[in-house]
Amino acid sequence: MEFEKRNELKKHLDYLKINFTISYKKLFEYKTNMISGLIAQFFYMILGYFFLFLFSNSFADVINWSFLDFIFFFTLNDTLWCLGGIFFWNKRLFNGITQGTLNDTLFRPLKPFFTYYFRNINEVAILMTLSNFPVLLACLYLLKPNIIHLVLFIIISAIVILSFVITDYFLNSFEFYFKKMGLTLSYLYGSAYESLTHYPFQFFLHSRFKFFLLTLGTTFTASIIVPILRNTSIWNLKIQIIIFTTTIIILTIGTIINWRYGLKKYEAFG
Repeated sequence: MEFEKRNELKKHLDYLKINFTISYKKLFEYKTNMISGLIAQFFYMILGYFFLFLFSNSFADVINWSFLDFIFFFTLNDTLWCLGGIFFWNKRLFNGITQGTLNDTLFRPLKPFFTYYFRNINEVAILMTLSNFPVLLACLYLLKPNIIHLVLFIIISAIVILSFVITDYFLNSFEFYFKKMGLTLSYLYGSAYESLTHYPFQFFLHSRFKFFLLTLGTTFTASIIVPILRNTSIWNLKIQIIIFTTTIIILTIGTIINWRYGLKKYEAFG
């Protein structure tokens, strides 16, 4: 039994490795696409930084942040979103169901969920992540975190990435119930993410909606990571951890339930 489990794990890891290798080769095989992607990301970030410059000049004193804090907050959010996007961008279950591509996963030796989401690793997300790294590293250098803070930064960032991925998987899984429902929910979630990348959680401390915001991964870059690296106080850390952990657990269970139910009722068409 233990040997079988180890063998199954190896198969999944090999599958993941192969798909990462293919994405890496695709990234450098089509150099025009790579260059155009870098240019697009460059202008997106420049516009974002310009907005943050105007915004921080007017409102930074309200939450006692510097322009560097805003730059780091924005860049980190985008980097973590892109890292998560490696595993969920362009993986709309709506397309898998209506075009019949979900069928392929039902006859593979690996789990259908794993096969569907971990094939065709998104090379654009990899490219955008890499393009953000110079600015992110420069911010970390200027913030001068100690080793403990750096380790906490890495751990919490990984948890935020997990929340981005599992939230999209959960919302996307509603496609099994109603056509385009998952698509609509994922779009709304993406819009909420885009809005919150410019407005740190500290602006909403006196809002009645602040507890809802604590269910979103984007919030934690401002509410926990930035204060840790600046060595400033964190608002109600215990409550934040409880809400965020509970949210991830509920979304994970919901995703498992939706996929199990969906695959039982699934009828291929396309």
